[in-house]
Amino acid sequence: MSSGRAIARPFRESFQIKNEIKKIVNLSFLSVSREKLFDDLITERNQNDLYNPIDNRLQQLMTDLTSYQLQLETEVNKLSKKFQEDVLRNMLFNDNFDIIDLTKPFTMNIDEISKGLSRAYDVLGILDVAMMVIIENHISALKKSADKINSSLKQSTEKITVYANDVTPLALFRRTEKIIDLSTELDESKKRIFEKLDNYINLLNDFHETKYFTLGESNKGTINITKDNSPILPSELSSGEKQLLILLTETLLQRGQQTIFIADEPELSLHIEWQRKIISSIQELNSNSQIILATHSPEIVGKYKDRLINMSRIINE
Repeated sequence: MSSGRAIARPFRESFQIKNEIKKIVNLSFLSVSREKLFDDLITERNQNDLYNPIDNRLQQLMTDLTSYQLQLETEVNKLSKKFQEDVLRNMLFNDNFDIIDLTKPFTMNIDEISKGLSRAYDVLGILDVAMMVIIENHISALKKSADKINSSLKQSTEKITVYANDVTPLALFRRTEKIIDLSTELDESKKRIFEKLDNYINLLNDFHETKYFTLGESNKGTINITKDNSPILPSELSSGEKQLLILLTETLLQRGQQTIFIADEPELSLHIEWQRKIISSIQELNSNSQIILATHSPEIVGKYKDRLINMSRIINE
C-alpha cells in the first residue's frame, strides 16, 4: 500500500465517524492536522496532488459564510420592502393623520424629527444633499404651523380661526411621526438580524492586534483582512490564525442551534492569550452549543475546572 493511502486511511475513517454522529445530532468538527496529505478520497484527483484539510475547510467555511451573509441580507431586503410599502400606505387619507384636534397644543422635538427623517430616507436610498434641503423645508413648515396654532390657543378662549395653510402641515406632522417610528423599527430589526455576524467580526478583531477584519460585500464573498493597510487572503494567515478563524466561523454558522462542538487539541498553534478566550468566545456566538474538547492546555480549561475529566486518571483507575 502506498504511503499516501496509509496516511489518508485515518483521515477517511474520521469522516465516516463524523457522518454517523451527524445522523443523531448537529455536529461541528474541526480537523487539526497540520500535514499535507495525499488525497485518495477524491478519485478524480491525481494521486500526487497535495491535500491540506485546514485550507480546504477554511475555503469551504468562507463560502458558507458568504451564503449566510446573503441569507441575512435577503431577510433585511424583505423588511426594507415592507417599510417602503408602509410608507406609501400612510400617504393615503387616514383619520389618525388627517383629523386634527385644534384644542390641544402641538409639541415636537425638531432635532429628533430631523435625525429620524434623515435615517428613514437613508433607508429608502434617496438621502442626498437635495433631500436634506427638502427635509429642512418640511420641518420648517411643521414648526411654523405648530407655532401658529399654539399662539392662537394662548391668545383666544373663543373659537379659533385658522386657515388651510395653517393646518395642512400638521397632517404631515402625524405622518412624519409614523415614518420615523417605522424607520426605527426597521433599524432595530436590522441590528437583531446582523447581531451575531457583527459579534463574530468584533471577536476576530479582539483576538488580533496587527490584522483587521471586516465583512466583504456579499456578492464578492469571504471577509476582508488587512495588515498595515494591505489586503491579505485567509489562506495567507498563520496556522493558528486559520484555526481560530475556523473555530469562530464554525460557531457562527451553527446559527444558535443546539450543537455538539467537538475539537481535538484546539490549543495547537494558538497563542496562550487566545487559549484563555476561545471557549468563552464560542459560547458568546452560540450559547446553545455543547463543547467537548480533548486538550493538554491548562489555559483552555482554567475557568472550567469543575467540568474537567482527567483521562489519564480514568485510564489508571
